[in-house]
Amino acid sequence: MAFSGLLSKSSSGNITDEQATFLKFIMDSGIQMKNLINGILDYSKINGEVLNLKKINVYQLIEKIRSLLYHNLNENNGQIIVNKVPEFIVADETKITQLFLNLISNALKFKKKNIRPEIIINGEISEQEFTFSISDNGIGIPVESQDKIFDLFGKAHNNRRVEGHGIGLSTCRQIIDQHNGKIWVKSALEVGTTFYF
Repeated sequence: MAFSGLLSKSSSGNITDEQATFLKFIMDSGIQMKNLINGILDYSKINGEVLNLKKINVYQLIEKIRSLLYHNLNENNGQIIVNKVPEFIVADETKITQLFLNLISNALKFKKKNIRPEIIINGEISEQEFTFSISDNGIGIPVESQDKIFDLFGKAHNNRRVEGHGIGLSTCRQIIDQHNGKIWVKSALEVGTTFYF
């Protein structure tokens, strides 16, 4: 990828439009491959890491997510709305942060054109577990894809308009499995998606 960048700089103004298109394709493919490799490395690390369980303030966790996604939220005019959630949970903070980050990033990625993205977080407490939901008003997931999206490389939308390699949601399932939980989805095209865990 570095060499294609050097070639692009050194040949600026000396190549045809067709050659420039080919070079851009090579550079874009290199970036996609790098992102894919990094995603696979992150995915493979999760299983090898021991859970570091501790008491986590859920409101502080969500504020951390807002901070991490600040530019993405601003760029898309996105809004995170927090309804009633438990104040504290016991979990691995790094992994639960990654879980929320992946799900909220997806909500922003799969937004509807010209519609302000709204992400709503809810949480309920029962005697034995916490159940969270993260809902959006995005493009939704086709019914035929809903069973596959948690598989490694399982993608909800097979078009090049939306970037992604199908690793984020499989990472979410891995994190939830490690916490002895479960994750599932309900979605309708052009209405939105809700992930439960």
